[in-house]
Amino acid sequence: MPEVESLNTTDDLTTSEQRLVTACQQTRYGSICDLVIEQGQPAFDPAPRIRRSVRLNQKSILPEDRPTSFVLKEKHRLLFQLIREIKSGKIERIDIRDGLPETVFVETSLCN
Repeated sequence: MPEVESLNTTDDLTTSEQRLVTACQQTRYGSICDLVIEQGQPAFDPAPRIRRSVRLNQKSILPEDRPTSFVLKEKHRLLFQLIREIKSGKIERIDIRDGLPETVFVETSLCN
């Protein structure tokens, strides 16, 4: 697994990280809920829930073509840094704005 600092494009991501970026793009505005993290990677079994916020206008209803390979934004790198730090657990919610992760709510337990 490459270091987060060396993540420049979607091609540098693992398959599960690419899947999460795609889920963010498809959500556009809304949230990804109950994302399980295993060994510092997003896990999709069980599948996370998606909540979309849709404005009722032509632009938001029509599908938007987005490239599958592109330069990562800083918010992508910060999300994957956080996921790798969690190692094992669950992200309660990732708020998505225009296809980018904006706010992350992490569920953890207190341990001794």
